[in-house]
Amino acid sequence: MYCSALVLQLTLVMHSSVLAFWSPIAEYNYHFRRTAQVCRFDMDCTGHQPAAWVPAVQKYIAVCHATFCRLVSGDGEQHELDNWNMPADAADKKFQGLVEPSKASGQAKCKCKDGNTKACKKLKGKAKGKFIFGTSTCQNCKWRTGSCIAECQCEIGQRSACKDIDADWSDGTATCMKPCVWDFSACTRCTCTEGKKRSCSKVDKFFNIGMATCGPDCTWNVQKCSVCQVQKGSVEVCKNKCTSLLKDPQNCGKCGKKCPGDEICNKGKCRCTGGRKRCTTGSGRICMNLKNSFAHCGACGNACRADQKCVLGQCEGKPAFTIEVQYDGPVPEGGQEFVEKAIRRWQNMITGDLPDITFEGKEIDDLLVIISFLEIDGVGKTLGQASPATVRNLPDGSPLGAPLRGFAYIDKDDFGVVSDTVLMAVLVHELGHVLGLGALWPTHGLIGTGEEPGDLPVCDEENDDEPSEVWYFGGNATAQYNLIFGVEGFVPVEAKGPAGTCGVHWDEAVFGHEMMSTAIAADATTRQPISKVTLGALMDLGYQVDLDAAELYEPPVN
Repeated sequence: MYCSALVLQLTLVMHSSVLAFWSPIAEYNYHFRRTAQVCRFDMDCTGHQPAAWVPAVQKYIAVCHATFCRLVSGDGEQHELDNWNMPADAADKKFQGLVEPSKASGQAKCKCKDGNTKACKKLKGKAKGKFIFGTSTCQNCKWRTGSCIAECQCEIGQRSACKDIDADWSDGTATCMKPCVWDFSACTRCTCTEGKKRSCSKVDKFFNIGMATCGPDCTWNVQKCSVCQVQKGSVEVCKNKCTSLLKDPQNCGKCGKKCPGDEICNKGKCRCTGGRKRCTTGSGRICMNLKNSFAHCGACGNACRADQKCVLGQCEGKPAFTIEVQYDGPVPEGGQEFVEKAIRRWQNMITGDLPDITFEGKEIDDLLVIISFLEIDGVGKTLGQASPATVRNLPDGSPLGAPLRGFAYIDKDDFGVVSDTVLMAVLVHELGHVLGLGALWPTHGLIGTGEEPGDLPVCDEENDDEPSEVWYFGGNATAQYNLIFGVEGFVPVEAKGPAGTCGVHWDEAVFGHEMMSTAIAADATTRQPISKVTLGALMDLGYQVDLDAAELYEPPVN
C-alpha cells in the first residue's frame, strides 16, 4: 500500500505537468509537503526540512511523501534520503547504480554535460547540418549555438585588408580559410578611434609630454610626444609642457605661478629688468623706470605735477608734452583735481614735444582741451563725449597731424554719483579721444572692414546682431597686440553700436577693461589701464611715447 500510493501520486503529478526537473546548478534547498509532490527549489514547503544535496541529479526525480523526500529512478524504485546533510561525493556513491529515467516516464533527457564543448558542425538534432564552423558549449543541459557560423563569409583563399572586413582591425591582411571563414590572425586590432587625442603619458608610459592623435590606421601617432627630464625644483611638466621653473614667467618657481606685467623669471623668482623697480599701483604690481616715470619719479608713488616732467628721478620744469585745459561753464567741486590727475596719466606716457602754434590769437603748446560739465542723458548712461576740433597740418600742408585742440563733455549728473574710479576712467578715456584715438583712425587710414584699410563700418543702432568685423591696421599697435595676446593678426575694433561707439574703440569682447574699450560699469572698482596697444596707436598717429610707462594690463581670461 505504501509503494502503490507513492507511485500513483507520482503519476498524477506528472500528468498535471507540475513535474520540475533538477537543475545541474551546484546546490538548492528542496522542500516537501505531507502529500507526495515533486521536490522543486521554488516550492513553498514552509515548516519542512530541506532535502539533501544530490549531484548528477539529472538521473533522478525527487518527490515529497509524508515526512520524507525520496528519489525515484526510471524503474520506480524508491530511495529514502536518510542523511539531510550528506556530502556530494557520498550521495553520488549512494545513488550511482540508479539508471537514467526513460522518456516514457515523462522526464526529458539531459543532452550534454555543462561545460563540455563540441564543433558546431557535429551537432545533432535540429542543429544537424545547420552550421559550418564554430564551437558550441553545453549550458543547462543544452548545446548553445550563439558562436556557431551558419553561412560562408568568403571564398577559400580570398585575401582582404583587415580593416575593410571589420572596423575593429587596423593593419594586416585577412585570409579566407576552410570552411569559408576569415582568419584574422595576421591582423592588428584597433587601439583607438581616428582623430581622438590623448595625453602621451596615457598612451605610452615612456612619454610624459605632448598629445598623441589616433591616425587613420586606428593606432596612436606619438610623433609629437617627447620625454621631459624632470628635475625637482627646476624642470617640471606644467600643463603637458616641459617647463623650466627657473626661466618661464608663466611658471616661475612652480607650475602656475605667473610673473605680473612684463616681469621676467630669473632663477625661479619674478624680477624687473633694465634697472626698473617694482611699484604697486591701482592696477597691481608693475615695473617702472624711476628715472623718467611721471607717476613714480625717483621713488614709487612720487608723482610730478602736471606742469613738470621727470628727469633722472627728479621732477623738473614742465613735461615734454603739455595738455592745457580751458573750462567752459561751472566746474563741480573736486572736478579740477580729477582733470589734472587724468592729464597727468597721459603726460607721463607722451614724451615728445610738438611745435607751439598760435590759433585764434592764443598760443597752444601742445594741446588745448575745452572741458564742459553739462547735462547729457542723466545718471548711469552716457558718461562723457569727446573729439578733436582742430588738427595740425603736416609739413606738406595736409591736415593729418596730431590734434591741436579738442572738446570733452562730462555728464554732470554722473559726477559725484559714480565712484572715483569710474569718474577717473571717464576723464582719461575722453582725453584719449581728444588726442585722436578712435576719432582720427579713419582719416589716417588705420581701420577697415576688409583685409586692408579703407572700407569703413556702417555704425547704427541696428548693426548689433550681425555686424561686420572691423580691424585696426596701424603697425605699432598691432605689434603690441600680437605680443600681449600671443596671436598673429590685426587689432579687433568695436563693430557694434551707433557712431561714437562703433569703429572708435577697441573691441570690448576682446579687450575687456582696457582704457580705450567701449564701456565701463557704473559700479566698477578696478582701474582701467592704458595698455601698450593704446600707446602703440598714439605712435601710429605720430606721437612720441614711452612704452615702458604703459600701465599693467592683462587680457581677459576668455
